[in-house]
Amino acid sequence: MEGQNLIEIKGYYQGTTNTRHLSLVYSVKNRKFVKGFLDGSSTHGYIRYRLFPGKYIKIYYDYWNKADPPNKVEVSLISIEEDGKEKELKSVCVHFYNCEFLKRFPPQLMDLYEKRPGYHRKPAVHLLFTKQYTEEENENLLKIFDGPKIYREGEEHD
Repeated sequence: MEGQNLIEIKGYYQGTTNTRHLSLVYSVKNRKFVKGFLDGSSTHGYIRYRLFPGKYIKIYYDYWNKADPPNKVEVSLISIEEDGKEKELKSVCVHFYNCEFLKRFPPQLMDLYEKRPGYHRKPAVHLLFTKQYTEEENENLLKIFDGPKIYREGEEHD
């Protein structure tokens, strides 16, 4: 885009004994995860993005073995401002014990979960960067912000 500068933001990954983290950026406009560049070791590091200002979705996976439930996926609608600041507009959390519960949500969440880092392994996110989602899958991801702010396995809503 003419006149706009690329803004660098960071995602994060970690795959250690008791914790797993993965943060990716999703482009609503292009219906796919934005290609990022992994920078770090096999246990932790950053995923660097160069983005034009605009609205994106950040999807963050978190596992801590002492939490109840231990798995969490947070989906945030963010705005990348011209000055390089990242602003959260809306957010939804999904807390779960196993991936069967996660299958009730848009497939982007499950895809991120399946590519999460393992024990001392980098996440397999490169497999997500080429996958483009359908218009319907894209719309369903946006609709997640219309419901409850927190979904918890065992506390299902009608």
